[in-house]
Amino acid sequence: MHKQMQAIDAVACCEFAMPGQEAFQRWLSGLFAEHGLQVTDEAQALAAERLQGMRLAGRQLAERMRWYDAGAAEPIDVHILGELLGERIPEDLDAYCAAVAARRAEALSMLRQLLVGQQVAEVQVVSWLTTRLQQLLMYRWFAAKRDGEALKKARVFGEARRLVPMESGQWPVSELIAALHRTLAAEMLLKGASLEDKRVVLERLTLDLVTPGRLAAA
Repeated sequence: MHKQMQAIDAVACCEFAMPGQEAFQRWLSGLFAEHGLQVTDEAQALAAERLQGMRLAGRQLAERMRWYDAGAAEPIDVHILGELLGERIPEDLDAYCAAVAARRAEALSMLRQLLVGQQVAEVQVVSWLTTRLQQLLMYRWFAAKRDGEALKKARVFGEARRLVPMESGQWPVSELIAALHRTLAAEMLLKGASLEDKRVVLERLTLDLVTPGRLAAA
């Protein structure tokens, strides 16, 4: 039916492209300002990433923010935003991702604290870890082109803006690419493609990532 309607000259037809993340973030920024909300740049970037261009979801989020804020005009940061999106964001999760990105051995003990002590979902851990690795790879790409806005274009926000340039030096590009493939494989295992214990899957992933040369040998 759709093709038949398109073939009728009298029927006007136009197509709208999906907005990019930067354009969507600008739209969200205007929406938040319209509601009188004070949202940090990091929280806006996180919202744009998680909502993936869905304007209805953006309006619903702004409405939840307005209810939460209740006219107080207090800054809404990534932790509050995560709660409003239904995603609990412990501060230790970001610290764990930073430890892996810096290839520090204590990342393993930090992972156990997240999974056992704070009951953070395994899928959330691997999702945040994948984001950090993507930021490292994109930062390396733009920095290699001597782009003065490498951090911004790599969509690095929050405390990571200070850490990513140092962390990126720990990774050959080939290992970063291998690391992203490795996290994707781990995510598939966590989502039901394996009978392995989920904690073991993440511990093995963390060990592979923090040990230089281990990815190449795998």
